[in-house]
Parts: sequence; C-alpha cells; structure tokens
Amino acid sequence: MWIYNLGLVLYVWAIALASPWHRKAKLWIDGRKGLFRRMKESIDPSARIIWIHAASLGEFEQGRPLIEKIRKEHPEYKILLTFFSPSGYEIRKNYDQADYIFYLPIDTPRKARRFLDIAHPEIAIFVKYEFWINLLTELRRRSIRSYIVSAIFRRNSIFFRPYGGYWRMALESFDTIFVQNNDSEKITGRTGLRQRRSRRRHPLRPGCRNCGCGEKNRPHRTVQRRHPSVDRRLDLGTGRRPSDPPDKR
Repeated sequence: MWIYNLGLVLYVWAIALASPWHRKAKLWIDGRKGLFRRMKESIDPSARIIWIHAASLGEFEQGRPLIEKIRKEHPEYKILLTFFSPSGYEIRKNYDQADYIFYLPIDTPRKARRFLDIAHPEIAIFVKYEFWINLLTELRRRSIRSYIVSAIFRRNSIFFRPYGGYWRMALESFDTIFVQNNDSEKITGRTGLRQRRSRRRHPLRPGCRNCGCGEKNRPHRTVQRRHPSVDRRLDLGTGRRPSDPPDKR
C-alpha cells in the first residue's frame, strides 16, 4: 500500500513541475488549491448528499443520464459531482443539475478522510474507470453505500493479476458493480465477484420492499448489467436510451 501512496505523491510532484509550461497541469494544480475550504463553505452539513465521480468529460457524459434521473426522481438529495481531470471540470463546472461541483482531491489516506468528512455522502457512485483505493477503503469503513456504473474489465486488468490484491480489495468495496458489456460480466464472474452477495440496499432506494425488483428478502448480486428496478426507458448502467442501438459486444 505504501507503494501506491508514494506513487501518488510522485505523480503530484510531476504535475506540479510541469504546470508552468503545461496548461492542463496548471489547471489540475490550481483547481485543488483551497479545495477543502471551498467545500466547507459550500456544502450544507445537514444536506443529504449523493456523490457522483467522473474522471473526465467522457465519463461524465456516460453518467449524465443517471445524474438527471436522480435529480428528477429524488429531489430530497443534493448532488455532489467531482472530476479528476480539468477536461471534465473546466467544461462542466457550471452544470445546473449538480448542486456542488469540485475537483477530486488526490487519494492519500488523510485527504480521503477529510474529503468524506466534509462531503458526508449517503451514497457514492463512480463512473466507469475510477478506482481510488484510499477513498474506497474509507467508504467501506464508514459503511457508505458505493456503486460503480458502466464499468469495463479486461482479462489483463490489474485487478486479476497476481500482484493486484489491493485493487481487488478496492472492487470489493462496491455494493454493486454495474458492468457495460457481457465480456466484463463474464470476467468478473470467473474471479468470483458474481458469487459475492451484497447485504446492503439498492442505490437510491430506502429498501427493497417497495423498489419493484421482486427481491424483498434476498441479498442481491454484486455484478449486474443494470439495476433490477430501473425504468425501461433508461439503462442506468450504460446511459442508453430506447432509440440507441443494442449493445452487440
């Protein structure tokens, strides 16, 4: 684990060194200055928060239908949207369907704890590719419901390598993994993730008794193509609409 944390520190140093000559690196550094102060000034401590994280603009667009569905169907929640990359944040920092929009802090243990102390999310949703070990570990420690949507896995992914133990632990922090294609479902099934059961509740539902999934007394699969009770007009796992061609992969 110390190698992961050291790698993050070296990564930040490299970006800081490049920032005088590289515009995106400068935005990445400047956007995180005073981050926790700005979060404390903006986020209502009494608000019920759903935190949605997208690495960049492309991931945001995949998660956008989900954000807008939450806004429409669950107005009791405030939406916290975070980005890792300037290409997402700088373009969508004024997105009107989210209540709070910030950069994600670097994933050190101390900053992960501080971020969650201020954000206090009830639910965390990651889009596609983001697996931050310290944040996920802290989410699990705090029993915060955590999900990843539109996830894609390949056979040579670090999760399934002999040295990928910490990354597999990160995957196990998710209550449910919503994969984007059949290959990802098969790969995760071969690693045993599909056999693991989630004893927590569905995302955005106070319980399964009235969510329409028909599984009132049973735990749910960890790996799913979509949420069992999702509206037929919108697939929250992939962001597809009825007019879109079916996934042939």
